[in-house]
Amino acid sequence: MLLRRLATAPLILLILATISFALIRAAPGGPFDGERHVEAEVAAALNQKYHLDESLPMQYLRWLGDLATGDLGPSFKHRGTSVNEIIASKLPVSAWLGLWALLFAVSLGLGAGILGAVRRGTAVDHSATIAAAVLVTLPTFVVAPALVALFASALGLLPVAGWSGYLAPTFLFLPALTLALPAAARFARLVRGELGEALASDQVRTAIAKGASPTAVVMRHALPVALVPVAASLGPTAAYLLTGSLVVEKIFQIPGLGREFVESALSRDYTLVLGTVLVYGAIVILANLLSDLLVTWLDPRVRQT
Repeated sequence: MLLRRLATAPLILLILATISFALIRAAPGGPFDGERHVEAEVAAALNQKYHLDESLPMQYLRWLGDLATGDLGPSFKHRGTSVNEIIASKLPVSAWLGLWALLFAVSLGLGAGILGAVRRGTAVDHSATIAAAVLVTLPTFVVAPALVALFASALGLLPVAGWSGYLAPTFLFLPALTLALPAAARFARLVRGELGEALASDQVRTAIAKGASPTAVVMRHALPVALVPVAASLGPTAAYLLTGSLVVEKIFQIPGLGREFVESALSRDYTLVLGTVLVYGAIVILANLLSDLLVTWLDPRVRQT
């Protein structure tokens, strides 16, 4: 099954590229429409230089030909710079932010889910359930200002926005937490449900009857079972973190690929938009494959199929 999904990945990316090409070209305006004081002759020369004066089918075939060689084309917004160079410089920033967000989401989600399952029916459980239900529904552009108001404005503990390198956690904390909280809420609800069922299973009852401690029951017998659906959701979570980073990087002024994508879409930088979509699509496919491999490793029943 994994090999079949891996084999279909290029086809999925081709379909994604075709749809993205059609959508971005259907949008009104062009990459040079926002230029000030550009004479008609200059605009025509730019369109000819970048082959924008050709028919759309010819532009698409030309772009596919370059793509087959690994060339994503030149950027219209950052002239003299290729899309490959921009992605190579911006993607590590987004990946670092996404890694922090994923660590926050898994840690907070597992902790809240375990607490809710172990103390099911108590005030702690009800509070965690309500908090998770609220956080799941809140978009990032609502969570971000709330966290800024609390940690930056009211408490003065963290900077409002900006970027000071990979080893500056104070600038990463708020954007990573903004991305992580909705995902952590989903993990918490998932872990609480799965762990509650595992704690009521015959295997756990047998372990309790043999004198296993509560901690051993949870960590050794119930939690590994509950982690399987969590592992299965890591792929979709990675997709969520990628799409969420488009807004978060813009809000917090993080110089990552998500912010670059938003700005390139607004300026109709066709090649940069298409290159970013392809890279994000490949990352989502890879994340789902890794998630399936993790599920296969955690669940013996999957390995036997």
